[in-house]
Amino acid sequence: FQKIKSAQEEWQSTFDAVPIALAVLNERFQVVQINREFRRWFSVSSEEELKNTSQLPIPLFQNLSKQAEPIDRWIREIQTPQEWTDRETGRVFVQVFTPLFEGKTFIGGILTIRDISEERKKDEHIRYLSRFPEINPNLVMSLKMDGTVVYMNPSSLRLLVEHHDRFQDEAQLVPEEILERMRSGQLKRGEPFECLHKIEEQVFQMIAYLPEEDDNVYVYGIEITDRLKLQQQLIQTERVRAMGEVAAGVAHDFNNLLTTILGRTQLLLLRAEDPHTEEELRIIEKAARDGSQIVKRMQEITRQRRESNFQPCYLTEILRDSLMFATQKMKLATQVKGRSIQLKVDLDDSLVVYGNPIELKEVFTNLFFNAYDAMPTGGELVVKTSQLDSNRVRVTIQDSGVGIPPELQRRIFEPYFTTKGERGTGLGLSLVYNIVTAHHGSIAVESEPGRGTTFFVDLPISRKKPKPRETDSGPAPRAENANLRILIVDDERELLDTLGEILELRFKQVYRANSGKEALALCEDHVFDVVLTDLGMPGMSGWEVAREVKARQPETYTILVTGWGMQAEEELAQHSYVDKIISKPYDLHALIEFLNGLTPVENSSAKP
Repeated sequence: FQKIKSAQEEWQSTFDAVPIALAVLNERFQVVQINREFRRWFSVSSEEELKNTSQLPIPLFQNLSKQAEPIDRWIREIQTPQEWTDRETGRVFVQVFTPLFEGKTFIGGILTIRDISEERKKDEHIRYLSRFPEINPNLVMSLKMDGTVVYMNPSSLRLLVEHHDRFQDEAQLVPEEILERMRSGQLKRGEPFECLHKIEEQVFQMIAYLPEEDDNVYVYGIEITDRLKLQQQLIQTERVRAMGEVAAGVAHDFNNLLTTILGRTQLLLLRAEDPHTEEELRIIEKAARDGSQIVKRMQEITRQRRESNFQPCYLTEILRDSLMFATQKMKLATQVKGRSIQLKVDLDDSLVVYGNPIELKEVFTNLFFNAYDAMPTGGELVVKTSQLDSNRVRVTIQDSGVGIPPELQRRIFEPYFTTKGERGTGLGLSLVYNIVTAHHGSIAVESEPGRGTTFFVDLPISRKKPKPRETDSGPAPRAENANLRILIVDDERELLDTLGEILELRFKQVYRANSGKEALALCEDHVFDVVLTDLGMPGMSGWEVAREVKARQPETYTILVTGWGMQAEEELAQHSYVDKIISKPYDLHALIEFLNGLTPVENSSAKP
């Protein structure tokens, strides 16, 4: 008896130690005995709880109601392994039923259940890895060390088919740098090697890898054509930004020069009596004004706030003004160098665009000059306008010149890039590109060496009509406040004297100071209605002069005169002691009219 008992305990211990779920069933498929794993997996404590086995999520017990005669046929069916997933836990199980017979009589069986969740995860992972090269949009290849292609994924095959005229065999898809390293043994195990590979217009970053435990080389190629284009655009943007910083300083100095030119010209206009002399002076005055607009654009070359000077303008007028200016150069060269250039124009006079007319003239003048330079032996220049859709117009400028090679076309809008050698600055088309994009437009080029170049400039249509052109402003207005006390402060003697002489023609009390210190000394002895001070001065800046003047004479109207343009205007809100900013070169008529509107300090403290 003791041996039987000991054997039963040993069998039970072994039965419980099995790492899968086991259940012994009788001939009626009732549970006779279960092991530890069965109890743990299905949360039962003893065989007594399994009288109603249909509640268990096990296919065998759930299908007992479908049992059919003859019994032996049904038993054969349930012997087939069957998988199922537990809805609550998500685990995957497989059941196997092994029937037991005494002779031909069915007496029960053993139900084994295995948890195959991890196996299925591994299978799924393997299936994913095996599909990864097939669905991968990048190039995936495997090669033997002698260069023989073992595998190519569909993306590689498609590329091979697209360029079948270029590649004689599959291995040519792999860069020669990689093949050479493979042949020479320089491709080290465990160390990836990278290089760029250009196929027609596409650029790929190729990675070759030789594993430690494998003699095949695995090559992975990622197309980076768009990424390189984006990098080039970012580089171009950075170059434009750097150029803008340089241009800002140059523009400031030019503004000072233009202020002297414009001021002296307007001073001569006030004194001119001969009509012919006056006409010539007005040409100089207009050129100085146009120059100031170009300088202003140089200051804003990397800035986005340019809409402040935008207005509706007739596209035809802009193009005709640009052609008139450009044809002077063409006419001179035609007469001196014997070139023959035929100009064909097809313009729609009804087209109105929204933009800065000075800047747009600069765009088309540059393009006309480039077209002229591209025809050293003469040719034909065609200028045409058309309406693309309800929102855009197009200007087409076509020459029959030497053309632009394909490899240079993507670089022509880069700052400092030029094909003209020492004659070119590399800034013309860069400025053109910057102006057009700032006008929410676009510019494109089509060219073929020896067959000419065509530029397409697309600009937004204006819904409003242009305002009528202003008539000549005539002589400067007379000062209504002739007794206004004015102090001018500037460290540059020419600018100081020019503005002083102009204002002295209209106002009786005009004082000059060559420095901030000298200005404050005058404020100790005089009360001023207006102080006009330059911004950039050594020792004491215009901001400091204005602050000190306001501290001594709060009623005085302070005006900051600067060549920094909008950059200084943006600082105005942070300096309450400056009442107004005037950009150089300033307009005499506008300045006098503004001063006429001021109220002398002794009468009122109100500001206009």
